Amino acid sequence: MLIPLLLFFHVLAVCGLFAGAGIELAAFTRFRRAATFAEAREALCHVELVGPIMRSSVLLLLAAGIWLVYASGLGWAPWVVTVLILTVAMAAAGGAVNGRRLDGAHAECASGEGALPQTVEAVRADGLLNFTVALLPCVLIGALYLMTNKPELTGCIVTVMVALVAAAVLGRLWTARAGQASATFPQ
Repeated sequence: MLIPLLLFFHVLAVCGLFAGAGIELAAFTRFRRAATFAEAREALCHVELVGPIMRSSVLLLLAAGIWLVYASGLGWAPWVVTVLILTVAMAAAGGAVNGRRLDGAHAECASGEGALPQTVEAVRADGLLNFTVALLPCVLIGALYLMTNKPELTGCIVTVMVALVAAAVLGRLWTARAGQASATFPQ
C-alpha cells in the first residue's frame, strides 16, 4: 500500500513541475513578444505562480522519490542518482536565474506606459536566462525518459548531454532572436 501511494505523490509532483514549466515557458514566450509595458505586464502576470508551484513540487518529488528508493529496494541505480542531480540542479538554476530575473522584469514592468526600455530588452536578450528557461522543459523530458527507461550510466550521461545541448540550442536561438529584434526596432 505504501509504494503505490508514494508513486502517486511522486507522479503528482512531476505533474506540478510540468505545470510550472508550462506557465513559465508561456509567460516568457509572451514576454519576449511584448512591445509595450501593458503587453509585458499581461505576459508576466502569472509568473509569480511559478516559484511556489515549482518549490512545492520539487519538495514533494524529492520526499516521495527518496522514500520510494528505500521502500521499494530500488537502491541508488545510475538513473536514480542522475535524476536526483538533475532535480537539484534544475531547482537551483530555476530559483537563482529564472525566478530572480523574471520576477525583476515583472516588477520593472509593473508601471510605465509606452514602449519598453532597453533594460527590459536586455532581460529578453540575456543568454543565461534564455538557456535556463529552455533548460527546464529539456531536463524534465530527460528525467522522464530516465525514470521510464532506467538506463545504465552511459544512457544517463547521453540523456543529460542531449538535454543540455537541446537547451543550449534553444537558448541560443532565443537570444539571437532577441538581439535581432532589438537591432530592428530600436527603442
